[in-house]
Amino acid sequence: MHSLLALSGSHLAWLTGCPLTANIAFEHRGIALKGLYGAIGSFLRENSDAVLAASLLLLWQATEWRDWTRLMHGTSSIIDAMQPWKIESQFEDFIVEKSTFSTAPPSPDACFNYPKQADLDAIQLASAQLRRVEAYLVGKKEGTEAISQLITFVQRLQMLSPSDTTTQRFDMLDPLRTWLLWVPVMYLRRPQMPLPALSFSHTTTRLR
Repeated sequence: MHSLLALSGSHLAWLTGCPLTANIAFEHRGIALKGLYGAIGSFLRENSDAVLAASLLLLWQATEWRDWTRLMHGTSSIIDAMQPWKIESQFEDFIVEKSTFSTAPPSPDACFNYPKQADLDAIQLASAQLRRVEAYLVGKKEGTEAISQLITFVQRLQMLSPSDTTTQRFDMLDPLRTWLLWVPVMYLRRPQMPLPALSFSHTTTRLR
């Protein structure tokens, strides 16, 4: 429950910019982490779905690389433990797709090789497509703030350097993770939305 309250508080803080709400979300997150560690200590088939759900909710809210890594390892271990009864779980499909999780995230000081040309081409294509969506929304006098933000994020991806460490890249991409968590949902809840924006929201939601 506290992990869900923390997520809701984080969303409200993002919408309002209220520091008090952000602090409340932080408190709920701390209580949720403490409860998660206790539940893992008494991990059973009966409480496994609740433990996995809490772990995932907290993972989505992690803003520091070390916290994210610990939760990634913990979630992966929970999924491994649930394999014998996965068909009974409400998360069966998710458990089957365990490959989504990295089993060995790089160290915080690790550097990277130069990006592959295919990755650079994909980023270039995404940037061009986003520009077209932005132009369409301008023509329809729709709000373009969210699209402009995503374009900025994509441009930052083009500036990533092999000398950037894991922690630096994680921090650089944190605003994008926040954007992907909240903005597509906001678009999809609008009563009327142009088709390109709807397709855009669907695509970015799948990227999460």
